[in-house]
Amino acid sequence: MNESHEPQALTGTDAEIHELAQGVFEEVMAAHEEADYARLKPLLSDEMAQALSEEAFEDIIAEHLAALGDLAGTEYLGNLHKADATQVLWKARYAGTDAEVLWQIFLAREGEALKVVGLLFS
Repeated sequence: MNESHEPQALTGTDAEIHELAQGVFEEVMAAHEEADYARLKPLLSDEMAQALSEEAFEDIIAEHLAALGDLAGTEYLGNLHKADATQVLWKARYAGTDAEVLWQIFLAREGEALKVVGLLFS
């Protein structure tokens, strides 16, 4: 058990990590689609929440995601183990474009909690 609350990478098979991460990913995507920072914030580690303010979150959506349209579908691509987090990858398709977007969510256990410690899309 990780009593120090230091971030730890997820352990398990690809299928187990996918199952653990899926619910977090769905909540992250819903928060972005609804521009709902209050929905996203409980998923974030304290450090990530400090780095991503509500204003920055709203700016990111307005500048990068709003033009893509509604989410049309996602596909789990796999995960990569890092020293203190697990990078989980999804491909997303949006109704407003033919382009695909790669979502990368870095997840770690902090104590008993599963938290987003990093979040990227490209």
